[in-house]
Amino acid sequence: MTMLLTGATGKTGRYIAQSLAARGVRARVLLRDPAAAAWVAGLGMEPVIGDLSDPATLAAALAGVEQALLLAANSPAQVAMEKGFIDAAVAAGVRRIVKYSAISAGGDEDYRFARWHGETERHLFASGLDWSLVRPGYFMQNFLMSADSIRAEGRFYLPACEEPVSLVDVRDAADITVACLLDRAQDGRIRTVTGAESLTMHEVAGRMERALGRPIAYVPLPAEDFRAALTGAGAPDWLAGGMIEFFAGASRGTRDHLSGCVHRLLGREPIGLDRFLADHAGAFNP
Repeated sequence: MTMLLTGATGKTGRYIAQSLAARGVRARVLLRDPAAAAWVAGLGMEPVIGDLSDPATLAAALAGVEQALLLAANSPAQVAMEKGFIDAAVAAGVRRIVKYSAISAGGDEDYRFARWHGETERHLFASGLDWSLVRPGYFMQNFLMSADSIRAEGRFYLPACEEPVSLVDVRDAADITVACLLDRAQDGRIRTVTGAESLTMHEVAGRMERALGRPIAYVPLPAEDFRAALTGAGAPDWLAGGMIEFFAGASRGTRDHLSGCVHRLLGREPIGLDRFLADHAGAFNP
C-alpha cells in the first residue's frame, strides 16, 4: 500500500518516519523544504515537494497513494490546510487517512487547538474515506520550551493550574500512530494517547528536582502575565492563547484522564516522566 506522510520533519513526525523506516516501510514524504530531502532519502523513503497551504502542489504527491498520514502543526491556517488535503486526497483516489489530532477534539473542545482538530475530524468523517484518529495528550516534550529558564533560574513558567494533567511522551504518540498506519483493524477507531500518570505542575517540578539534582520550581502565572511573557519572547498570540485555554480546562479537572492506550495497543508501559527527564537532562542542565 503506497503511503504518504505529512509533517514528517516535525517533533512527532520524525519519530513516525524513522519508526516506519526501521520496519522496512517505504513511504512517500511531503516536504515543503527541499533541504530535508537528503534526510528522507537516507531513510529509504521518497521525498516529494509540496505544501499543505497550496492545494495545487498536492495532486502529484498524492498520485497513486492509498493511505496518508495527516499531521499538521497547529496554526490559525491549520483547518483550511487539513481540509484542503482531505479534499485533494479524495480527488486523487486515496482510500484512507490517519489523522494526528489532539486530546479533547470531538469532545469539550474547550481550547482552540482541540476546536481546530475537531473541525478537521468532522470534515474527514464526511469525506467517505476510511480513517483512524490519534489524539495525544499534553507532551512531556513541551517542557523543553522552558529549558532556558530551567537552566538559568531553576524555574519554569506556565499558566496557573493546580490540577493534574495527563502527560505523554511524543515517542509513545508516534508509536501509536505507526500502529494505526500499519493495521487496518484501526479503521474507525479513535486512539487517545496518554502516559501512565497524571501530575500537577508542582509534582512535575519535584520530579525535575530529583532528576536534575537541584531545586526546580513551577511558577504559575496569571493568564495575561503568561501571554505577555510568551509574546514578549517572540511567540505568536494564538499560541499563548491556546496554552492559556488548555490550562484553564485543566484547572476544571478535564486533563487528568488516563487512557491506557499504549499498554493495550503496544503491549508495554508508556514512557514515564522520569525516563523523559533522564533522556533530556542535557537540555535542562546548565
